[in-house]
Amino acid sequence: MYDPLHQEMHYMNDNTVLKNNVVNQIFKDSKERMWVATSEELVLFPDTDRLDDYIAFTTEDGLASSSVCAMEEDTDGNLWISTNLGISCYVESERIFFNYDHSDGALYGNYMNNSVAKTADGTIYFGSLNGVCYFNPSDRPVHVILPPTVFTEFKIHGKNYSGEVAETSLPVSRGNISLNYDQDIFSVSFNVMDKSLQGLVEYAYQMEGLSDAWINLGKGNQVTFRNIPYRRYKLHVKARYKDQQWPENYSTLLITVHPPFWLTWWARTLYALFFILIVFLYCSLL
Repeated sequence: MYDPLHQEMHYMNDNTVLKNNVVNQIFKDSKERMWVATSEELVLFPDTDRLDDYIAFTTEDGLASSSVCAMEEDTDGNLWISTNLGISCYVESERIFFNYDHSDGALYGNYMNNSVAKTADGTIYFGSLNGVCYFNPSDRPVHVILPPTVFTEFKIHGKNYSGEVAETSLPVSRGNISLNYDQDIFSVSFNVMDKSLQGLVEYAYQMEGLSDAWINLGKGNQVTFRNIPYRRYKLHVKARYKDQQWPENYSTLLITVHPPFWLTWWARTLYALFFILIVFLYCSLL
């Protein structure tokens, strides 16, 4: 990199800053910061006078792909990035990447290096091997309110449940399922009841009683449990429009896996009474 003020040349390579010597684009944003697109990461230099001070972004930070092809800034200061796996938008105010692929209207295939343009009205154009992808970021939905998530299907050992094990009919956003001890392998399907949102909704679940963690399923809308211990569980499921914040509200399905009859409380009580009776009879014979 040439510094005209000091008439010096600064060198960057995979032994200093960049993981990869292949630079696909160098971009200066409205804050006079430099962004460098490479085949393995996106690098931000907040101050071009200090090349040892930089921030690198990869898929671990939320990028659709670490192979970055081109980028452009929109009128709100967000950075739009084309990669070989779709388009990412970096919203710096939230420090988060929003990713878009063919389900959002983006083109299949690789985008071309340094192939980007922006028109006066803010429309951004990205060139790819399959054509041109263009959009106006101002048309991007800011916040989409989803309908409630409903449980649509419950299967035991791959077969739909029968009425004798269910206390509620599906689909439903809240309900109760009662299982025998040998019905400990089951799957639950769920969805938001709006077909226009198909492929644009992400789901997460928490099986209270088994784990406190929320598991992100992405676009998957089914979860399977195998050989779980007999007890009461609460399956919580929540949904969000692609890449937006997770809501606080969720749908809940109560699931009870009953123990075998020989391990029920009344069976244990009989065992205890029988033991006491044996001890009593033994003592009576002494």
